[in-house]
Amino acid sequence: MKKTGSQQRHEKLGKERKKLLGGTKVVWRALKREKIPELLILCLLITFIGTLGFFVFEVLLSSGGTHSPMEILNGLSDSFWWTCVTLTTVGYGDYTPKTIMGRAAGIFVMFAGLVVMSLITAIIASVLVERKIREDKGLESVNLTKHIVICGWNEHGPDILTVIKQAEDSPHLVVLINDLEEEQINEIKYKYRGDLDISFIKGDFVNESVLERANIPECSSVILLSDTSGRRDRSKADERVILATLAIKHMADKVRVTAELLDIENESHLKRARADEIIVRGRYSSFFLAHAALNPGVSTLMDGILSIDRKHQIVKMEVPQKLVGRSFRELFDYVRNEYRAILIGIISVSKGMSFDDLLSDDLSAIDIFIKKKFAEAGADLSVSLDQFNVMLNPDDSYQIKENDYGVLIFSEK
Repeated sequence: MKKTGSQQRHEKLGKERKKLLGGTKVVWRALKREKIPELLILCLLITFIGTLGFFVFEVLLSSGGTHSPMEILNGLSDSFWWTCVTLTTVGYGDYTPKTIMGRAAGIFVMFAGLVVMSLITAIIASVLVERKIREDKGLESVNLTKHIVICGWNEHGPDILTVIKQAEDSPHLVVLINDLEEEQINEIKYKYRGDLDISFIKGDFVNESVLERANIPECSSVILLSDTSGRRDRSKADERVILATLAIKHMADKVRVTAELLDIENESHLKRARADEIIVRGRYSSFFLAHAALNPGVSTLMDGILSIDRKHQIVKMEVPQKLVGRSFRELFDYVRNEYRAILIGIISVSKGMSFDDLLSDDLSAIDIFIKKKFAEAGADLSVSLDQFNVMLNPDDSYQIKENDYGVLIFSEK
């Protein structure tokens, strides 16, 4: 369950390498638009002319007589070195032209190099600065993979980032899509610096063009928050979450979408939009309030497990292959001895209803809209959804199956 230090370092290096490679490709495309390849070709042409001129006038004609192949090779090497040093305005002075024509070649290389190298340097600097400014403003696309995308923002956003930071198996690559101001985003990045690699995309997450800039097809999961930030209309927050779920499933059918709702009445609509998990705000408030009065201590216990400030975590664990087919009791003992954790249940994954089954014959207006969108996208509504069957504290004799996962309470030491 817990990764070794070498595995974590290897994964971190792999993510950094992918991010660097993706950023390099983006910069190169920008440089191509600024005609950098043509300038590099011109630079090579100047280098060729300068090398040839120095070699002919300073090596061949100045010394006279015949030259051995080794002397010619050394002369070309010295000529090329002199041209590069002169072109880049370094000027070591180890080779200097003695003839008039050699000095003329030197003057050509110096002036041509001054112009071309200044242009190249200025263009590269402007592209990098412009890209950095656009990134800070959330106007650039990201080239990440296996990242978490958080769409929208509200008062629960910081807590979500804290949980992601604490998770051992978290990708720690996060992309925020919202309309927050640059100063607010910078505060968030500063707060989680060193723990999370946070990228920002400014825009409306309902818009597919905005979602495309977050590289949705390559992300590990998407979290849709009921966006109550800024001047957003709170009454339309759930509607925007449903529309965003439709857009994401259209773009990347297999990406896992976890969505937050304000009104429980909209849960059925979000299920029809194929959200993988739905969290309704305030659903469990009555549970905590009632048990705080009737069973003192229960709500405190639950708070100790669920609070992000505590060291106790609920973790989903892959069952070791050697324990498939064994009893729940054997898995319980294994978890207790191996991780000093408590196994509280089993999540069993199986094929469930199809998308078409979720839409009744008596379709509401939003059902018709959802079905129309899937038809326009060419999505197959007959494909089955994975169904998660959760069993809390099953019988000791329950036989562990191939697609079962353990749910355990894990305490950090």
